[in-house]
Amino acid sequence: MARIVRIFISERHRRLIVGVVWLAAFCLSLGLIGLYAGDRVVAAMEARSDRVMAGFLETRANVETAFAAIRADVTAEPCTPAFFRQLRRVAYFPDGINEFLYMAGNAVTCTASGLTFSPPVDLGRSNGDAEGGKVAIWMNRDLTFLDLAGLTGTIVRIGDFAAIVEPFATSTSDYPLLDFEILLRSKDGKPWFRDGDTGTYEAYLAATAAGMPFNYADGYIHHQICDPRMTYCVTSRIAVVPVLMQERIRVFFALLGSTLIASWVAFLANALVRRYWSFEARFLRHLDQESLVLAYQPLTDLATGAVTGCEVLARWRDIDGEIVQPCRFIDIVERRGLTERFTGLVAARAFSELDAAVPPGHRLEVNFNIFPRDLDAALLCRLFAPFEAARHRFDLVMEIVESETVRLDAAHREIEALKAAGIKVYIDDFGSGYSNLANIAELAVDGVKLDRTFAMAPAGSVMAQMLGHAIEMIRTTGRTMVVEGVETGERLSMLRAIAAKGDRAQGYHIARPLDAEAFASFLIRNAAEVATAAAHAAKPTPISSARRRRRA
Repeated sequence: MARIVRIFISERHRRLIVGVVWLAAFCLSLGLIGLYAGDRVVAAMEARSDRVMAGFLETRANVETAFAAIRADVTAEPCTPAFFRQLRRVAYFPDGINEFLYMAGNAVTCTASGLTFSPPVDLGRSNGDAEGGKVAIWMNRDLTFLDLAGLTGTIVRIGDFAAIVEPFATSTSDYPLLDFEILLRSKDGKPWFRDGDTGTYEAYLAATAAGMPFNYADGYIHHQICDPRMTYCVTSRIAVVPVLMQERIRVFFALLGSTLIASWVAFLANALVRRYWSFEARFLRHLDQESLVLAYQPLTDLATGAVTGCEVLARWRDIDGEIVQPCRFIDIVERRGLTERFTGLVAARAFSELDAAVPPGHRLEVNFNIFPRDLDAALLCRLFAPFEAARHRFDLVMEIVESETVRLDAAHREIEALKAAGIKVYIDDFGSGYSNLANIAELAVDGVKLDRTFAMAPAGSVMAQMLGHAIEMIRTTGRTMVVEGVETGERLSMLRAIAAKGDRAQGYHIARPLDAEAFASFLIRNAAEVATAAAHAAKPTPISSARRRRRA
């Protein structure tokens, strides 16, 4: 899970996500445009196929009308003068069918023009049967036997009569980008070739089997329409690349539109990801007691070296598992008005961990940094109530930083109330920011923490030389002093040499911030070491026999 979260947190991965979103939006937009364009192309193919089929349907309608008239009006004996008169009347219908044949089976016996054949002219097997076998068709037959040398026509027989129709004009040349194949279906549903581009039907079957949109295959869009009786079918296909080249202006605007849409979507996605996965958003969503990570930095008595307490330092565990230092989130806590909630979470977590980890018999001062706006005795007593209930083990110390938001009169009142409740108050980071010696003298604080810049200053520097003066100023106020940032043995030795009773120190040379278990272990080891050192100091120094005689 942490790895997935890091993808959204990392700036580099976020750019990659935005790029993927852009590409997906571009492809989706272009795909939708392509679907619309493909639908328009198919609609155009269908319209053109309808026009191609229109001639066949019109001829079929004329043939059916003529045969209906024959069945109604031609009643005379076949191949008689009366028969010819009746048949010629039908031949004069304005439908373009001017010749009819009377047939016995597949042989022509006579015609509407009065020709009689003896023996009958056998046309042979028809090219196919349509309309469920009711219609036999001879495709593009030579009409020389009708004294029409050099002409061809299609013979359509229904019952004992047949009509000769002209070859169908498919007009496919009007659509140069399209391939057409016109088919007739036999009574068993099997089509046979009638006219057009051979192979188009087979390509259509292969494309439909592939299941692609618009029956796309091999660079072509395929389409087929059939008449309601499934007698005539027009199969067509069109090559995509020539269409794109022909419509290149529309293609350009489609690409431009897709690019703009994708850029807009990517911008929104980037803003959403940044807003939802920003550090502040993550912190606000996941600020709870479980996400807090507390560290405890020991405070030692400068005179004895004994651990007298600890400062509670808050960290926050990000959702990717990274431990975040307070410099990144304290400002968020203050801006968002979460100081009370944050302090309450820290207090509850610290008591739970220290109460479980610190062995009985150890009494500790537990120092908490509080926000200036939370300097409210009633509020702090409520937030730190668990420690108040365990006064036999823990002494509470509130560390406050002087700032422009702290009003002396209000601060004095709240500090007095805290002291009345048994809670000590220290001024933190003396020597930096708004620190003021007069304020320390006026406020009834119990101690002062000297800013770490003094103790951490290099030997011989101005700040190092000022350390002694800062200590004297604090001592003048009569407050307990805590020196932060002790990182070398030399600096610790110097502080011990000038320390007054009750003065304390903390820093990396003594111990780094520890988790509760490690702090408890350090506390136990320190207590043993201090006890051992005290025992050695109390043991009398042996005196030699010579010295005893001289004393005597």
